[in-house]
Amino acid sequence: MAARKAGSGNRAMRSALRAHLEPGIEALGFSGKYPEWRRESGDEVHFILLQLAKYGGSFSLQAAWSKIGTDGQDLEKGFARTEFEQRAILTCPIELWTVEGARCDYQSKAFDYRFMLDDAEACERLAKQCADGLSALDDWLITRRFTPRAAPIGNTIGEFPNDTVLRAIARAKAELGLY
Repeated sequence: MAARKAGSGNRAMRSALRAHLEPGIEALGFSGKYPEWRRESGDEVHFILLQLAKYGGSFSLQAAWSKIGTDGQDLEKGFARTEFEQRAILTCPIELWTVEGARCDYQSKAFDYRFMLDDAEACERLAKQCADGLSALDDWLITRRFTPRAAPIGNTIGEFPNDTVLRAIARAKAELGLY
């Protein structure tokens, strides 16, 4: 198998994101270019950040907001200078099934494309799925209400995004004697 150049796994995905996601971000009134866009909204600045794994495999789309101070200096802030409590991440819905056949919907905080690195059509579908979720991040920026698609960046200790999945994992570990 030929060695892959660093970053070459991202080509098909970056092309799909440029075609489907970036126009959607701009349609919401954001300006800028990959990886960060911004817009002013009243007394706030809103940010969108697209992060791709350096060597391919996954990406995430995050939003953040910051108040504009009276001196206007906050306009110079970027996404990285916002507080974690002022951030949300777009989730990727994934269907999971338990051994018993029960469906468990899981919201991943990364869009994983490890197994489609060279499949341009699959990358297009994933980019469209991400672009379809832009409205959830935009709603969060306006309302500050988290939803299954617009989730907090981090989890608190003891929190798991889906109780059914957590119970199924715990049951499987117990059956395997891992507890």
